Amino acid sequence: MRQFNVKAWLVALIIALLPTAVSAVGFGRLNMRSALGDALDVEIELVSVSKEELSSLSARLSSPDAYRSANLQFNPALAAAHVSIERRSGGQVYLKITSSRT
Repeated sequence: MRQFNVKAWLVALIIALLPTAVSAVGFGRLNMRSALGDALDVEIELVSVSKEELSSLSARLSSPDAYRSANLQFNPALAAAHVSIERRSGGQVYLKITSSRT
């Protein structure tokens, strides 16, 4: 089993988000909710998001080509990852990144 490189994966995700979010959204605290060997479960707070921006904001995993362009190795486990924008009951918006694969 290959070791999952979370830092490299998150860098690639952030690179993918920058074209749409560079002028509006900031990234806050990262909360790793899974342990090594578990399915991926990460939350990244989004800061400085207005209601208007939130309605058009989207997030997705970068393509394997984007990883190669950033000199990162694409981990096949990422193909099963799901990225969504969620809101807590208190109104805080965050990225939720999950995967059913370990």
